[in-house]
Amino acid sequence: MKNTGVKIQSTNTGLMEKSLDYIWELNKSLPKEKKKAVLIIGAPGIGKSQIAQSVAKKKGCKFIDFRLLTMSETELKGIPFPSEDNKKAVFLHPDIFPDAERDGEEGILLLEELTSANRNLMSTMYQLVLDRELGTYKLPDGWLVVATGNREEDYGEFYVMPAPLADRFLIYELANSGSEFLDEWVGWAYKNNISVEIIAYVRKFPKSLHDFDPDLYEEGMIIFPTPRSWAALSDIIEFDKKRGGEKELSEEAKGMVLSAVGPIHGNQFINFYHCRNNLPNVDDILNGRPYAPITSDQENELALTIASLIDLAKDQFMGETVGPKGKEYMLNIVKFLNNVAEKIGLEYFVLGIHQITSINKELINRLIFTEMDLPEFDEIITKYAHLLH
Repeated sequence: MKNTGVKIQSTNTGLMEKSLDYIWELNKSLPKEKKKAVLIIGAPGIGKSQIAQSVAKKKGCKFIDFRLLTMSETELKGIPFPSEDNKKAVFLHPDIFPDAERDGEEGILLLEELTSANRNLMSTMYQLVLDRELGTYKLPDGWLVVATGNREEDYGEFYVMPAPLADRFLIYELANSGSEFLDEWVGWAYKNNISVEIIAYVRKFPKSLHDFDPDLYEEGMIIFPTPRSWAALSDIIEFDKKRGGEKELSEEAKGMVLSAVGPIHGNQFINFYHCRNNLPNVDDILNGRPYAPITSDQENELALTIASLIDLAKDQFMGETVGPKGKEYMLNIVKFLNNVAEKIGLEYFVLGIHQITSINKELINRLIFTEMDLPEFDEIITKYAHLLH
């Protein structure tokens, strides 16, 4: 976001959710004229809207997703209508605006694509953001206003936000690169049953999670991978598996891969998918039985095996504690990673631990470093401890 004169706080998804939760509680203690509003900016497809929706779900309150670009300034302020005595105008406000009687006293109002709104629309939003009113409409006291927008460098419709409006927001920029961005998405992907082939591919090729190249975009390559496009592709992959695509994607599915994430990562992913036919039996690994070894020239197979192991075991690590079966799985996963590290490379041990930790960081760290209490396990972890901190 350029030319706003606003210093932007960069953050990740986890911290952004915590910040929204904090601001929610803060607003409860503030009078109407001091309540805060939040603007989350960032690249397209990285989950800005989902953050607000997730917080609303945790709070058990109503969430209203309001698309600014579908409204005119007149509609936002209210369409004038003659009063019953024809002596004055009354205003009909959009039905989507929060209504305390219908929607509850508390909730989150999400203003989508604020930075794509023209100057007139932005000016109209001044009053809602500052005064929590719009014409004769009044926002219920317990509602938090959250806006989202892309940046100028994202090549979408973009208008520089007037400084007075920007000054009304607490503004955060959501990161779309780096290890935290990747780990958060991997954890989310496991919890939301994203195709294990996609998780493995993205973990092996981290840049593929969000790979926007302005030069290629200007040359006409307008399709690029984002967290949103990978999630959408997962539905296609799982559907294709049920229709016989277990060993190889159908031609229709291959075409949809390219249309979802573009030709560069699309073709690479299609080739990667085929390696699922050469995996050892992950159920054998997880349960401590003999398994077919993976060689150093099978890097894709190894990445997919690690992801598949964690996907198969993940339900054991979703709660607040880990039972005997979960500990057995953890021991066998770590033994497998140790075997791979000794024969192929240390990086795969770190890769595997990072992946499983992303599911439930606090629980897994506690399990690995304090709760396993098995000499064989502790010996392996001690050997790699310098790589895990």
